Amino acid sequence: MWSIPPIHDAQWLIDQALAQGRKAAVSKGEEARLEAVGKYVDQYLGDILDAFPKFDDIDEIYRELATAVTDYPHMRKSLGAVDWSKRKAHHLRLQYRALMRRMSKKQTHFGKTVPGTHDAQQEVTRKYQGRLCSVLKQIDENLVSLEVARKALRRLPELKNAFTVVLFGMPNAGKSTLLGKLTTATPEVQPYAFTTKSLNLGYVHGIQFIDTPGVLSRDHANDIELQAEIAAKHADLICLVLDPSMDDAEQKRLLVRAKSIAQVLVYVSKTDLYPDTPIDGVRSPEELLAAIQPIAAEHVSVKGKPILS
Repeated sequence: MWSIPPIHDAQWLIDQALAQGRKAAVSKGEEARLEAVGKYVDQYLGDILDAFPKFDDIDEIYRELATAVTDYPHMRKSLGAVDWSKRKAHHLRLQYRALMRRMSKKQTHFGKTVPGTHDAQQEVTRKYQGRLCSVLKQIDENLVSLEVARKALRRLPELKNAFTVVLFGMPNAGKSTLLGKLTTATPEVQPYAFTTKSLNLGYVHGIQFIDTPGVLSRDHANDIELQAEIAAKHADLICLVLDPSMDDAEQKRLLVRAKSIAQVLVYVSKTDLYPDTPIDGVRSPEELLAAIQPIAAEHVSVKGKPILS
């Protein structure tokens, strides 16, 4: 969803910045070292801040999903810490650069270099680097936590503005299998529950389908189940996938919950294994698509929700 580059810890950043400084100092001296170190840190921290989305400005569904898959308050706090360190590092660079330049103006006397000037410049550089490293080490834990958040955020799919059907149901009910039959998507399908841990997308006839992690009919959903709840909340239509082999009372409670969120169509899975199941609902992907298409067309004419071309 968001192209956020890998985020390394504070020691990695310090090592990289100091390496840039050493290269610059070889040919251009101590002031160039100071500038190279400062610019590297400024660029690196700025890239992190620019790469993360501005959560107050993104669509509500993405903000809710980001809250579900990350420690959202801590992520915001960590971004604030990175912003603080960037500003602090910039201030230190200006402060020590000014000191270095004042020293440079005094390094010659009657056309001759004053003894000890280079050593004094190196001492300024050491003090600058020491204070800079101290600032960066203060955000080490923040950088580590932002890398964890980055990995979680990159798994979020990029949703299109289109008529959307959410495949909703209990773990291992057959949602991912149905997505694969309806669309060209190839979600992971395994014979055990909780295979799906994030949202999977597929498209057919201009309709967006979202395969969701399995949910249970309980009051407090876990972080994985929350993704399904959020997707259902923003769906135009919920396709509740019911498995004849699963607890009937549990699935009925899910049906009640789904109907409280959006319009619902019931799809009965695994009818090849349970052809005599009394569960009422559509029983083939073709029948399901035929039921969905007029609902999608109504949304286009009444609510203006587009069907992808």
